[in-house]
Amino acid sequence: MFVRSSVALVGPEDFARAAISFAVLPPDTLGSDIFDLGYSPLGWARYPDFLERFPSAMLGGEDPESWLANKMVIREQEAHDIHQTADGYVYYRARL
Repeated sequence: MFVRSSVALVGPEDFARAAISFAVLPPDTLGSDIFDLGYSPLGWARYPDFLERFPSAMLGGEDPESWLANKMVIREQEAHDIHQTADGYVYYRARL
């Protein structure tokens, strides 16, 4: 089993905006490090490696499988928010 993310998971904001997907791939598939700053978005990471390296402390002690389950739920705000577009959710940063 493999997992991938639309962004490298290196900071709390990345975990909030990441789109996650799964696949069953051949065992000899080259794995990526989803928690590395140099991660290429949508590169496949081995699921056991993901579970082992998941930074629970960064997310208030949340375990990886609970975090993944929460990512699979589409909440009303996400589906109908002003930043939701046909191309996906757009994240804006406030200008100072």
